[in-house]
Amino acid sequence: MKSRKKKLLFLAILALIFLTACSSIVNRDGEKIWMSETEMSELHKKEQKLALYIINHYEDVQKIEFTKISRKPFGQARYAALLVNDKIKIYTDLDDSYDNYYLSDNPEKDGLKAKEKPTNLQSLDSITVIYYTGK
Repeated sequence: MKSRKKKLLFLAILALIFLTACSSIVNRDGEKIWMSETEMSELHKKEQKLALYIINHYEDVQKIEFTKISRKPFGQARYAALLVNDKIKIYTDLDDSYDNYYLSDNPEKDGLKAKEKPTNLQSLDSITVIYYTGK
């Protein structure tokens, strides 16, 4: 019984050390980083899907800037804050499906008008997109 408690205590301490180390990973420039290259690549794809959703469902979108991405551990959805046309703030989960993004704060009241019939554009070449860099 004592050895089992010791093993559990050891595993708990080991887990705390691991979590502490992971939360303070630093790059060569001394900046804290919280996503690997693979995670940043995945995030970039999700940002692209969200940007495509916005230009296909709303009129007169010229620029989309991802200003903040939340850090959600343990499999929770990442929350994104973005700015459309330098003035319309939108918040949404990045893990929503392409067909059903929920854009908070009713973007239509801030000047973003929904298209009568959504388009099916597959490229973001017609607008400026500024992706989140993690800084």
